[in-house]
Amino acid sequence: MSKFPVGEIRPSQLLWTYGPGALVDLPNLSVITMGLQSWEKNRCEPIEESRLLAAVRIILGAQVSGLRLPPVIQEEYVDPLSAEAKIGVPVKLFPRWLRCVKCGLLAEYESGLFEIKSDLFYPERSHITHQNCIHGRHSDAVPARFLLACRNGHLDDFPWHWFVHQGPSDCKGTLRFFEKGASLQTENLWVKCDTCNAARSLVHAFGAQAQQNLPACRGRHVHLDLFEQDCDESPRAVLLGATNTWFPISISVLAIPNLGSPLKKIVDDGWEYLHDVKSVELLEERIKMFTRLGKLEGIEKYKIEEIWEVIQEKLTNKKKVSTIEESDIKIPEWEIFTSPSPPTNWPHFLCRKVEPPELFKNVISDVLLVERLREVNALIGYTRVEAFEETLSEEEQPHWAPLVKGRPDWVPAIEVMVKGFF
Repeated sequence: MSKFPVGEIRPSQLLWTYGPGALVDLPNLSVITMGLQSWEKNRCEPIEESRLLAAVRIILGAQVSGLRLPPVIQEEYVDPLSAEAKIGVPVKLFPRWLRCVKCGLLAEYESGLFEIKSDLFYPERSHITHQNCIHGRHSDAVPARFLLACRNGHLDDFPWHWFVHQGPSDCKGTLRFFEKGASLQTENLWVKCDTCNAARSLVHAFGAQAQQNLPACRGRHVHLDLFEQDCDESPRAVLLGATNTWFPISISVLAIPNLGSPLKKIVDDGWEYLHDVKSVELLEERIKMFTRLGKLEGIEKYKIEEIWEVIQEKLTNKKKVSTIEESDIKIPEWEIFTSPSPPTNWPHFLCRKVEPPELFKNVISDVLLVERLREVNALIGYTRVEAFEETLSEEEQPHWAPLVKGRPDWVPAIEVMVKGFF
């Protein structure tokens, strides 16, 4: 598999817009973000947030070992020919059907009629050409902008041959895409077979009669390179770039200290690194390492003996010292903000009580100014066609699509520093 950059997006967009299974509509290409099984896990820095990890495990299973940031290039300027320039999230060309902008040829990338022209120095200029086009060699080709999707989270190429021939056909003729009329409405977009002259407007792929004009869903998960058997949902024609092709499902928490002891919260967050510490001497080495790497901020303020005591207490009786068993992750946040004396100085939590504004003192009794707060979000799945939260009925909710083949052992997450009033 060739490996070269094709564009740039912000890390946060991999949770809200372009996560695993989502289409990325670039200036000249369209690609799909691959599942987590294709990501370089060692390039994804772990995030410590025990309450969020516990909530993710309740939904996805106890095998989830941690939360990780998307891979990013640390330096602002990187040699395009270096190994570091190849750090990123793996993507795959999709849709596989392409259209020549000059002759209207409509064919799959695997036909050998197209070639990707990559540009290492300006990745956004990477594009596809139609080799030996009758209107000039190396004519530009663009993605065919029609796809199929269903409520079970499947995504597939539009069935161009099936559609133009109105069902299965032995004809293997070359297809052409062309326009009739001045507007780009679907009734003016046509596909035609050069061999048998069959032609059909794309208007038949939409509306009330669409199900009669489209084949059954093949259960395709492009980002996982697999097909699921016996999908019971009818596919729908969707447009490339439409928002209904990918709706993220995420969980978020606020990184708050433990009301009893902020140290217990820090130990909870770093339990992956602390659970196997066998002696005070080894713990001391670990703490020095955390300080150098900037991990578990705030732990260096405590004495080794205090940290060791919390670890031993957690090992003997987790439930007494940890908040990660909370089924409702919002309750601890409410308790912190409504506490008469909330923690005032913690690495990711800084707040103080202030007087309500004069005009609102008769309706507002207390105001908490939160000057430093960390929010952590984790992506746990996605839906297509309809957003998961559009309906509260479990029977009517769309099916979650997976981020990875099998059961995930980690999920992507991001952290955001925020502030505000409560």
